[in-house]
Order: sequence, then C-alpha cells, then structure tokens
Amino acid sequence: MRIAICDDFLDSRKEIINKIKDVVTNKIMFFEFASAEDLLLEYAHGEKYDIVFLDVEMEKIDGIEAGKRIRTYDSKAIIIFVSNYPKYAVPAYDCEALYFIVKPIENENFYRVLNKAMEKYQLLHQYYIIKNKGNVIKIPVRKIVYVEVYRKHLIIHTTTSVYETVGKLNEALLELEPYGFCQVHQGYLVNMNLIREFSNYDVVMENGEKVMMSVRKRAEVLRNFACYLERNN
Repeated sequence: MRIAICDDFLDSRKEIINKIKDVVTNKIMFFEFASAEDLLLEYAHGEKYDIVFLDVEMEKIDGIEAGKRIRTYDSKAIIIFVSNYPKYAVPAYDCEALYFIVKPIENENFYRVLNKAMEKYQLLHQYYIIKNKGNVIKIPVRKIVYVEVYRKHLIIHTTTSVYETVGKLNEALLELEPYGFCQVHQGYLVNMNLIREFSNYDVVMENGEKVMMSVRKRAEVLRNFACYLERNN
C-alpha cells in the first residue's frame, strides 16, 4: 500500500505517519510532500498512491485544488483532507474525498477515518473470481451491481458487462457480504454501495436497473441498508 502525506509542516506529516503505524500492520510505503506542486509533479510522471492525506492550507496550490487535479490522474485514489478550518469541508468533497479531518487531530476520529479508508482500499482491490466456459474471470467487486440466480447459474451484472457461471446464491452471499452485499430476494443479491433508492418493492440501482425485493425480506433489507450507511458515513 502506498500512502502520500502532503503538508507543508514536517511535524504534521510525521504525526499522521506515526498514527498510521500505531494501528496498521500491513506493509506500507510512505511518501512525504511539503507542497502540492511536488505531489502533482509525481502524478504527472505516472506515480499513483492508494491513500492521500492532503492539508488544505498550502501556498500556491492549496489542498482542494490539488485534490481536483489528482482526480484527473486517478479516479480511485482515497483522498482525506486535513485542515484547521471546518469551513473548507464542503468544497473539499467536490473531488469525492473520503473524509475531512479537523486539526488538532483527535485519535478516535482519525482511527475511525483510517479504518474506513482501509476498508475502501480492500474493496477497490477485491475481485470475485468465477469460471466461465473454461476461463477464469476476475471481476472487480466494486463494479458488481447485483447477482441473480437462474437454474443453478449465477448471472453477475456489473457496471460494464454481464457474466454467467454455475453456482449457488448462498455461496455468493457468503463471499460478497463482507463487501456490502445483501440478499433482497431468494433470487437476488445487491451491492448496497450502488443503491440509489427504494421504490415500493424494487431496489433501484445507480445505473437505473431495478431489482425485485421480496415482501418477507423488505424490513430486513432496510435495516441492513441503514446499518451500512451508518458504518460508512
């Protein structure tokens, strides 16, 4: 995992690095930048980082502008802003930041945000592996919209394609549930991260597709979705 910390104060960079080292045992490579210009130069040279901590108040290019430019290089970077001023929180989310941390950094809040970042990192790098006509296919979990079962076959609907494989829905649920999937019907699993809304007994996904929700499962699905939103906000 590659983590970039961009802050014009050395002590602030070291504080974030030490807090991460206190709780994360994974192998991490840290990259420190004293200015947004230096960080963006690395992106221009083809470098990418899994998680980016960005201070907002910096000379020349501020953190918010840097975040917007990073998005032009990498749509998957997990951006976390750090600032002394809460007033910057709203504009910070224009570049799809994961969170906005206010200085001085409180341990409890920092570790909660870091945990969310690690979960998102795992999701971005998780694959659902299937076999189809003798081929092994790796499907990014984040792109799976929903899964349906039909005559002992699983139909995996993604944001770009549809795949089919032999399998059971309960086995798919066991594998996908840790990544935010829930069963809404005896024949369907949905990715809660891609739910747009509920319409009567339909689950409307971000791409506009509707997935049938059973009467028996409706209350359970709504509870699961509410818990999912609470964990991820």
